[in-house]
Order: sequence, then C-alpha cells, then structure tokens
Amino acid sequence: MMDRDAYKDGVWVVQEDSTPDFKILAICATQEEAREFADVAQHRYVDGVIHGFYPFGFRHGE
Repeated sequence: MMDRDAYKDGVWVVQEDSTPDFKILAICATQEEAREFADVAQHRYVDGVIHGFYPFGFRHGE
C-alpha cells in the first residue's frame, strides 16, 4: 500500500538508463517502491534502469 504522505516533498522516478531518451518508466511515492519496480524492470532494458528523487518544483538546468 502506498504511503500518501510520501508525496509531500517530491517523487521517486525510475528511468531507462539509455541515452538519448532516458524514458520515464514509473513515478513512485517512496524509494522502496522505486527500488522494487527497478528490480523487476531492469532486465527489460539493455542498459538497465536508474532511479532518483526529484523534489516538487524541480526544473532541469536550474
């Protein structure tokens, strides 16, 4: 079950670890949820997957 309070400061994003796209595969409430999804999904992608935390209001390049 998702912890709804986990969204207060940001989200965890799971992405394909392949340039140039870095396709977003999942947006998760917690690091644990992101890790679990990454473990399941990583074998589907040649370069695997990565995950990281993005605070609300994040803008690339700022």
